[in-house]
This record gives sequence, structure tokens and C-alpha cells, in this order.
Amino acid sequence: MYDILIKNGTIIDGTGAPMYKADIGIKEDKIVKIGNLRDEKWEIEIDATDKLVCPGFIDVNNHSDAYWQIFENPNLESLVY
Repeated sequence: MYDILIKNGTIIDGTGAPMYKADIGIKEDKIVKIGNLRDEKWEIEIDATDKLVCPGFIDVNNHSDAYWQIFENPNLESLVY
């Protein structure tokens, strides 16, 4: 049983792979499974139909654009570590 199920979302995983439709199961504040979870049980359901879901992205409010870092270091690896 999952604490939270994010269902029917379009996943962008940050690896450069094409986006894909899947569900995300979360237990104890961690993503524990991504895939077809429609037969699973959960406490809270979030319907992400027609939404993009980007699990694992870190520091989305980093202000790197203010210092033009994206032009000097377009991958900004330090923000994902």
C-alpha cells in the first residue's frame, strides 16, 4: 500500500529519455515505484491526467538565471547533486 499515488501523469525523469505515461507510488516520503499501479492500494490519490510529473528534480527555485550561470554551464550539474 502506498501513502500517495500520483496517477496518469506524463513522466519526465531528467535522464534525457522520452517522456512517458505512468503512475508514481510514494511511501514514507520516498518514490518507491513508477509504472502501471492501477491495481495497487493507496491512502491519497493525485490525478495527474494531462499534467507533467518530474520526480526527483532538485532545487527548482535556484535563481541560476539571475547570474547567467545557464550560459556558462548549461547542464548546471551542481544543482542536481
